[in-house]
Amino acid sequence: MTNSELVNNFFNFEKKNNLFELKTDDGFYWWDVVRYHVYIEIVSKLGVENKNKNNNNNNKNKNKNFFKLTSFLISDFLYLLKSKFKKINYFFLLYPRNIDNNGFAIDNISNEALKLLKNNSFIIDNLKTGKMTDTPYSNIFLSLFRKIHTRKNKEHNLNIDGIDMLLKAEFNVEFRFKDKIDNLLSIFEADIKYYNILLKLFRPKIIFFVATGSEKGLLYVCNNLGIKSAEFQHGQANKMHMYYSYPNSINYEHLKTLPYAFLSLSSYWHKTNYPVKVKLDVGNSAYSVIANKSGNNIVVMCHDIYMSELLPLIHGLALKIKDRKIIVKLHPEQANEARKFKDDFKDFNNIDIVCNEKNSLNVLNNSSSMITIQSTTVYESIQLSVKVFLYKKKDYSSHCDLFNNKNVYLVDNIDQIIENMDNEFISSGKLTFFKKFDKGMFLKFIREFG
Repeated sequence: MTNSELVNNFFNFEKKNNLFELKTDDGFYWWDVVRYHVYIEIVSKLGVENKNKNNNNNNKNKNKNFFKLTSFLISDFLYLLKSKFKKINYFFLLYPRNIDNNGFAIDNISNEALKLLKNNSFIIDNLKTGKMTDTPYSNIFLSLFRKIHTRKNKEHNLNIDGIDMLLKAEFNVEFRFKDKIDNLLSIFEADIKYYNILLKLFRPKIIFFVATGSEKGLLYVCNNLGIKSAEFQHGQANKMHMYYSYPNSINYEHLKTLPYAFLSLSSYWHKTNYPVKVKLDVGNSAYSVIANKSGNNIVVMCHDIYMSELLPLIHGLALKIKDRKIIVKLHPEQANEARKFKDDFKDFNNIDIVCNEKNSLNVLNNSSSMITIQSTTVYESIQLSVKVFLYKKKDYSSHCDLFNNKNVYLVDNIDQIIENMDNEFISSGKLTFFKKFDKGMFLKFIREFG
């Protein structure tokens, strides 16, 4: 089953069973809280993609972890006290995966907006990096709320008969749906209790956030308290991304788990049925750098969930192409593996391994071709006049909106890449997937809603 077929089947399943109308005993419309996670579980079981990650460090350095926990608790308590003496109009939930020129952690997605509103903002480092210029709030109390609440193992009356049987009949997969949902709803309820306290303490006008799929409790509280929520786009927001993608012909007005506004990278991403009230293409200058092409390197854009497919391809390509540099660009989440990959490829003079020391735009501007399975950098490449080779593995079909683009090649093997890598990029009008940050549009949004 392709990604496109799976998405259509999933939508039909949702509509046929009226899942968006189902409530818990506590009156929550629960399907929107869990659907994204359920979909990921299904695609994992079907082998369309595998998002399971190995984490072998959870039990290491317990004393060090205890020290960090204590440090975060003290730091967050002091941040709360300090913030009570400020006028807080905005909350920013950051994921600072990027590094600035001074070596500090930043969140490129929301950085330009934060600079404009920083003086009146409550700033949360959701990654707990401890590497930002100022010491922000780490949300450690949320982690504690979740841990305590989920340990109660509360069962929820989902008001639906035989959900496991329905899923098995529709998708031919088996997993303990009820257990997963109980856990997700316990986290959701913990978030509601926590954010009710935090947001009532400061009463901000707007919450800005980057979605990870776990913000439904926050959004529920925002909608209950009349606080506007604005999501900065992160990654490709098309029909294949279930967080952003909803079935047509359904009324979603009753849901309190959706953001008020979607602040996109350009209007290209507004075609998806994401049922928010407002869509604004505010852009992001970090993604819209003008092409300054030099060189004919080949970039391989990686992610840990695709390495088992990409590593043999990289090895084979390096052996067949000796006269051109292959840049293996690791995902930021692979930073702890960068040394291992560099050691693995140390005997290949035509391979460079890079991670956070260079961003995707840096490497693409020195390249003529890019290879990947699934990545937002597919769109960056086309905007920078770089040919794209989509390796037909796992969820490559999530880029089906680009299959007719003359600069996108669907390939099964190395030979197909070599055969087409010297083809010229075909200009067919400027596609704008990413536009520069529109300061005027963003400030107008603030004036109207903040």
